[in-house]
Amino acid sequence: MQNLFKEVYLKDLIERNNISKTYELESLLDILASNIGALANPSTIEKNIC
Repeated sequence: MQNLFKEVYLKDLIERNNISKTYELESLLDILASNIGALANPSTIEKNIC
């Protein structure tokens, strides 16, 4: 399932938006997906990244 997500959805998102920092995008998506039940605001995301 994870490979399907990366190969289809993530690849399409990167190509359509000309994203060059793919690692950062993948990290952000991992954080958001792992905290799906919690509120996601910029300060919460920042705490998880740092």
